[in-house]
Amino acid sequence: MEETITIELCGQSYTFRTDGDALQAKEVAKIVADEVSKVRQECMKTQAVIPELTIVILAALNIAHKNFELKQHESEFVKHLSERSAKLIRILDVGS
Repeated sequence: MEETITIELCGQSYTFRTDGDALQAKEVAKIVADEVSKVRQECMKTQAVIPELTIVILAALNIAHKNFELKQHESEFVKHLSERSAKLIRILDVGS
């Protein structure tokens, strides 16, 4: 079922439709809004005037970096799991 989700970034509302899980889409939108807010707060500490677009881009880069790290960890985990599974299979084969 299609649902409309609204997210507020930099004082502007953005509305999009999702065909997927609306709750998940809302959680994703919240992650983006929270990261933008976090970056804005960090930028305010410098007392420099930072354009809103720059803040949004920095937030997007932070989220992408976290995603990249998670994919690396997942890949390492799968590799480790595959190695351990292969070792267990060899042990079981020897024991048979």
